Amino acid sequence: MTSKQDNSSERFLATLAATSDKKTLRLGMDYIDRTLWYGLEIDGKPFFLRTGGAVCEPNQLPPELVVPVGAVHGSPISPDGMRRYIQGGDVNGAKLISELAAYFARHAKFQNDTLPTVLALWVVAGYAHMAFPIFPYLSITSAQPGCGKTRILELLAEVGFRAKPLIINPTPAVLYRSLHDSAQVMLIDEFEDATEDGKKAMITVLNSGFQRGAIVPRCVGDEHNVKYFQSYGPKAFSGLTRIPDTLQTRGSPI
Repeated sequence: MTSKQDNSSERFLATLAATSDKKTLRLGMDYIDRTLWYGLEIDGKPFFLRTGGAVCEPNQLPPELVVPVGAVHGSPISPDGMRRYIQGGDVNGAKLISELAAYFARHAKFQNDTLPTVLALWVVAGYAHMAFPIFPYLSITSAQPGCGKTRILELLAEVGFRAKPLIINPTPAVLYRSLHDSAQVMLIDEFEDATEDGKKAMITVLNSGFQRGAIVPRCVGDEHNVKYFQSYGPKAFSGLTRIPDTLQTRGSPI
């Protein structure tokens, strides 16, 4: 009897150790053990790009990394950019920031000349946001319509990490699943026009989602099983109304 108990204890401890070492790798983008991972599909076959220019197929990933069931979202990085990255090409960071700032300044008018640079830095950081413990939001407001709020979001959508399309009056399911599955930059337009349920969902996500590791529990499926959705990620939202007090310290007003 003692021998059987000892064997059961050993199997339990071995299983416990193996399970505790497992880490779930988000398909869109993740940061694990000081390494950035980007998931993408090429001709229906999944690949992962990682820090250092390496490329891995799912069966080549470290054994402690678990890939969730589901499609790998398409990479926002251009094929030419991926080639240069894998071949060890360098990027001039200062030039990139300068060109992005010029892009914003060319297509929109700002009262403060430093704002195009702020937007450029925010965009670049968004491509590695999983490596940061927190990520500030952008709150774009105005006293009246027609001041260019949507225009700023449209410009961000062209260059941000998986930032297309703009989201107007999103359902709670869209919010949770988009962030959980693809780690995208979320751009929410016309905040004040959302339904009350939509506003509550957005505020719930925004209140927690500026910190890495933030999760939101929700009941899913016919059995109403509890599932935990990751809510962390870069977010920019626009509207005519003042944002809630709880969000004032979580971002930068524009």
